[in-house]
Amino acid sequence: LVNNYFAALLEPGHFSCLGYSYRLLVVPVQVFYGAMAVALLPALADRVAAGDHQEIERMIGRAFRMLLLLMGPMVLGMAAFGEPVVRLAFGRGSFGQNWVELTALLLLCQAPMMLSEILRQPLATLYFAYGKARMPVFFGLIRTALLLAIFPFVWRDYGAVGIALGMVVADAIVVVVMLVLARRLFGLRLPGMAVFSAKLAGVTTVVLALGLGLWSELESAGLTRSGFFMDALLLGSVAALSALGILAGTRLLGIKEGAELLRLVQG
Repeated sequence: LVNNYFAALLEPGHFSCLGYSYRLLVVPVQVFYGAMAVALLPALADRVAAGDHQEIERMIGRAFRMLLLLMGPMVLGMAAFGEPVVRLAFGRGSFGQNWVELTALLLLCQAPMMLSEILRQPLATLYFAYGKARMPVFFGLIRTALLLAIFPFVWRDYGAVGIALGMVVADAIVVVVMLVLARRLFGLRLPGMAVFSAKLAGVTTVVLALGLGLWSELESAGLTRSGFFMDALLLGSVAALSALGILAGTRLLGIKEGAELLRLVQG
């Protein structure tokens, strides 16, 4: 509601662009985690009842790593290829080039917020498993208070970009609070997450740089913007090659989740 209130004060069309960019990013994350949560919540609740804290840490850590491995590169890839993705999804009719560029910029601005969402979802599930159902509500109130404190200072001067970045800051703070309280309340520790994240970030950066280079060559050859189906084919091909590159890179770096996913693809 806070987002919508301030977004409604923006110039005509900016509210819609903000919503389009958000939906492009959040739907894949929510769909995938929704499927994971069906199995994760009862399994965590069972381990909580048994007092098996070591297994709880292992399960939460694995959920983090799998979500980051599957969703992290996807979110960053959509941000890096923002303009062709937005043009393919919405670039028809009155949704002209100016709106495509604005939505692509907002897609880039909101990408870090989706990384926070990837971390927030398993943490919220952990609180529910421990019977702390009110805690996610408390975190939601913190987020609302942060947005109310940030938005009045950014929406006039920075418009939709200011609102997007304000949400990024608020969500990052909430995730940090959730992690700190989870450590104090439940003794949650996540060994190896920093190393895993650094390896995945390195692989993703290299592969996305190569993917952008390939897309630039396709543009230079005049193959892009040749119609919806051709653009969809080219973008899908670049995305598939990038995904395989990330899986291969994670295997080379010894990330076992990447090796598991690669075996599934090969199978």
